[in-house]
Amino acid sequence: MIALRWTEAGETHLSSSSDILPDLLARKDVCVWLDLESPSAEEATLLADPLGFHPLAIEDSQTKHQRPKLEEFEGYFFVVVHDAAFTDHVELVQISAFVREGLVVTVRNGPSVAVDDLISRCTVRGTALARGAGHLLYNLLDSIVDRYFPILDEFDTAIDEVENRILGTQKVSSLDEIFDLKRSLIQIRRLVGPTRDALNLMMTHEFPVIKPEQLPYLRDIADHLIRLYEIVDTQRDLLSAAMETYLSTVNNRLSLVMQRLTIVTVIFLPLTFITGVFGMNFRVSPWQPGWD
Repeated sequence: MIALRWTEAGETHLSSSSDILPDLLARKDVCVWLDLESPSAEEATLLADPLGFHPLAIEDSQTKHQRPKLEEFEGYFFVVVHDAAFTDHVELVQISAFVREGLVVTVRNGPSVAVDDLISRCTVRGTALARGAGHLLYNLLDSIVDRYFPILDEFDTAIDEVENRILGTQKVSSLDEIFDLKRSLIQIRRLVGPTRDALNLMMTHEFPVIKPEQLPYLRDIADHLIRLYEIVDTQRDLLSAAMETYLSTVNNRLSLVMQRLTIVTVIFLPLTFITGVFGMNFRVSPWQPGWD
């Protein structure tokens, strides 16, 4: 699906046709945003002609499970990030962005709340698009990164519930839930770290599309990513401690059961011995005259 937006005279225009794209690219007074959601093979050809992006970058934009990264090409750069949502597991949407002066092209492999939110803002106000490609990219990254915080809040709630359950019933399902949460946290951590590296590269390199006045905004996103990374590490430590507590509690309960069984064994062992000895088929009972 194609969504083409551009700003002109302070107004944002929308089109679902790519026919006017060459004319828009030839103009210097407009900023264009082309959004491709799950593009078909025909729609993907726009990336090569008329846009002229590198074949390797085009291939990466259509290949799922790419690592967050930033690559520089002649006249533009290519960045891969991931929008995330959490229900009972982490759901990811890969968003690849080609950014050059006056043009942003996003390619995503599914619906994205962050992109939809930015679309709504551009439609209502249009300032994100009117202030240039660099500012549009900032708004996109900011929307994506901000969506990680509610996910980690849900992890906090889930971890609290697991800890309460461990101290209560100690069900085996608690251990399964711990592993599921740790797996989700590792998935988030694998995204946050490389995204932070890509953002640092964006700030330290002199990309013409990134204006000096936009650097404080990008530093703010980098600060959010650092906080996210620290929160993820803290939650991983909490889950590790919860798992150790669970295993320790299970071992303590097993030891208590063994102690009770040992007491029962000590009580019944002499009785069992006596019953066994005197219950044998002897002609003369043991320790009676004539037994030896």
